[in-house]
Amino acid sequence: MLSKGIREREIGEIWFSPLAIYKHINRLVKKVGSEAIEKNGNFKPVREARITAITALAMFIMRDEIPTYIQLSASEDSLFDSYVCQRFPHQRETLFISNIQVTSYRDNSKEDFLTQLKRTKVPPGRSLFSDKCVVVYDLLTKKPLPEEEQIKITEYLNANKTPFPVWTFRAISISPDTIGEMVILNPTRKSYIINFGKIAYRYKELRMQDSVRIMWVSKKSQLKEDEYSGTYSLPPWDPIIEEL
Repeated sequence: MLSKGIREREIGEIWFSPLAIYKHINRLVKKVGSEAIEKNGNFKPVREARITAITALAMFIMRDEIPTYIQLSASEDSLFDSYVCQRFPHQRETLFISNIQVTSYRDNSKEDFLTQLKRTKVPPGRSLFSDKCVVVYDLLTKKPLPEEEQIKITEYLNANKTPFPVWTFRAISISPDTIGEMVILNPTRKSYIINFGKIAYRYKELRMQDSVRIMWVSKKSQLKEDEYSGTYSLPPWDPIIEEL
């Protein structure tokens, strides 16, 4: 069965590992350059895929190294940008899916973070998403959010009884390894350092495939995983982005 809140028709069958996401991004960088990916609006799904991959790595660390796989939303009408799935060893018949909303906050913003959060994602007295959603902010800032500001944000989210977690990610270094900090702001603040190189090595030790095909078998009311789909070659944003 699918985890509560997910309709079968909203998701596809092919799921990508976070490592596969980065492999496809690196290929795209060689083709169009990193500046185009960062600034061209057509590559928004690629940027969302990158942040979703980092989110999936954080979930991998947080949840006892349960493998995580990713899928981008294929519909512009969807509330969510992407999905992260996990299948726990003791509940293999259930696909647990987190709905991911990716957004960003910049140094040159005219609003502070909390003001933008209230205006766009967590308006006072309202809940735009369920507890199956994770809102992830890509912090395009030179410095992390000050601790006193983080405390105010956590207090607001909890006072507002926000059912979904709000996370922030800020890159710390790119070379030689991509290292960043993922901060969970609610209900309790917690910080994780994401070292892509170390986690990538662990993924390889676990022999995780680049992609898996997970099908819903309606007649049997169960999920079927195709373990031979690791050679799937199309990027996760196909056909969202037209062929270059």
